Amino acid sequence: MIWVHRALTIITPIFTRFEQEMERRLKMADGRKTTLKDNWVYLRAEFMWDFRFLYHDINDLVARNRILETNFKRIVEQKKRFALEVCRQFIEDGEMEATPDEIDAICTNMVEITTHWLSHQFCSTRASTTIPSRLAATCTQ
Repeated sequence: MIWVHRALTIITPIFTRFEQEMERRLKMADGRKTTLKDNWVYLRAEFMWDFRFLYHDINDLVARNRILETNFKRIVEQKKRFALEVCRQFIEDGEMEATPDEIDAICTNMVEITTHWLSHQFCSTRASTTIPSRLAATCTQ
C-alpha cells in the first residue's frame, strides 16, 4: 500500500499537467479558419514524449485510480469532440467529403492513434529506439 500511495503522489501532479495541456491544445482557433496543421497539434511527438509515462501504460494507471480513470475518459471524449469539430469544419469548407459514419470512424481512429501510439511503439520496437525523433516520423506518416 505504501508503494501505491507514493506512486499516486508522483502520478497525480503529472496527470494534472497533462490535463491542463490537453485542454489548451484541444481548443479550436479563435477568429480564423483552422488548418490541418492546427488540428494535429495534440499529436505532436514532443508532447506525447513529455507525457510518455502516462501514455506508456494508461490502462494500468486508470485501473488503479478511479479519479485518473474518470478524468482520462473525459479527455478521450474531448479529443473525439475536437476531431468531430475539425471534420465538420473541413466538410463545411469543401475540403473533405464523408458520411456521418465515415466521420465517426475517422474521429475514433484519430483518438485511438493519439491515445495508444506510444504503447504500440513500445511493443513493436525496442524501447531504446522509441525516441522523440522516431516517434515524430511515425506519427506523421
